[in-house]
Formats: sequence, C-alpha cells, structure tokens
Amino acid sequence: PQNMPINSNMIEILPACISNNTLDSTPLSNNISIKDFLKHWAIQFNIKQNAFDGLLKGLKMHECFKDLPSSSRTILETPTNSSNLIRNVNPGIYYHFGLAKGIQMYAPNNLSTIKIAVGIDGLPLSKSSSSQFWPILAYITNDPSYKTVFPIGIYHGNKKPTDSNDFLIDFVEEVKYLTLNGLFLNNTKVNVVIHLICCDAPAKSFILKVKGHTGFFSCTRCSVEGEYVNRRICFPYTQSKSAE
Repeated sequence: PQNMPINSNMIEILPACISNNTLDSTPLSNNISIKDFLKHWAIQFNIKQNAFDGLLKGLKMHECFKDLPSSSRTILETPTNSSNLIRNVNPGIYYHFGLAKGIQMYAPNNLSTIKIAVGIDGLPLSKSSSSQFWPILAYITNDPSYKTVFPIGIYHGNKKPTDSNDFLIDFVEEVKYLTLNGLFLNNTKVNVVIHLICCDAPAKSFILKVKGHTGFFSCTRCSVEGEYVNRRICFPYTQSKSAE
C-alpha cells in the first residue's frame, strides 16, 4: 500500500557491508558510489521528492546507511536559493542550469568523449499572452537508445531576448571551457564535444544575427540574393555562387 509505514524490521535483510564514513567513496559498482546511484536512479525514474525522502528515511534505519542525508535535496544538490543564479537579459530574465551539471546527471558510464546535441527555440506560454520561454536544451548523442533531454538554461520574458549574445553568453563560455578542458566523471576525465545545434529558421536567424528566412540574401550557405516564387524566397544558386 502507498502509505504503508516503514519500520526497521522491513530492512533487516540488508547486509552490513558499508562503513559509516564511506558513503561518498564506496562504489556500488566499479564506477558509481551509493549516493551517485541514488541520484541517477531518482532522476532516471522521475522519483517524487516525498517518495525519495521516504526511501532515505527507511535506509537510515539501517546501520549501513545512517550517515545518508535525510533530504533528497542534498543528494540531488538542489540549490536552496536559486534567485542568485537568475540574471537580467533584456527584456526578461535568464537562469543557467549548466551543461556540466546535466552531463554529470545523465551521461552513461565508460565514455571517453561526450557528444552533445543542443536545441534552441522560442516557446509561447499561451495564446492570450506574449509571455514566452526560450530554453536551451540538450541531450547526449552517444547512445541512441538513451536520449534524456535536460535543460542548460532558460529565458523568460514578454518578448524574445533583445540580444542573442547576451542570451547565450553563459552557455558559450561554459562550452568553451568544457571543450578545452574536458570534465571529470567518476574521477575520469572525458572530452566534451558539441555534436550539433538544432534550431528552426527563425531561431537560427536570431542566434546567428542574420536576416530572417523570408528576406533576400537570407541564405547562410550561399551569397545569392534569392527570388520571390509562389509567396516564398528561393535560392536557385550555382556552385560558382556558393559561399563555400
């Protein structure tokens, strides 16, 4: 039953195999500690905070796990004051979750290089309001069967960001650092590579600061002016006119 109370008799079968001071360092396998396992498990299966807290309460009844934290927020490293991480991006606000933190949470084990797919787009919140999100999302492309999308950052305002450079600065600086220096996962250094960036045409023109896709000279792959055909701009270019 969902509300069945936990008592110490229910967990007597757990082996007394873990010392009190090694919860952070004792591996559940060769690659992951107990705290990291609980963290990944809660994220992977979308465990609610009250359920996770109940599990920790039950585990702490056993001598092996008495030094585990009582709150899931500690294991998940949930910020207690997120307002310090919010900055103004005209005409709204931006919160940076962090690419490194997403990789640490969702990266499969035993990878020497982490390949990242990034998606950026605008998202209106309702038809009756101009309020909108501009999220920067990502997933790890190494394993096609494991594509958990996680946030890198998110903007909110009544209009899209005025300056895409200001909107992207936290993301760009972190990517520059990670691609140059890598990232340590389970005491092993891994390389980080941006595999692709996916945007629709309006988001692409906003991020690159180029003309919108409906304008002349708006193609980013050639230098052709374009022709207005059937209510759209087309670019019938030859190889000699290609920007490449």
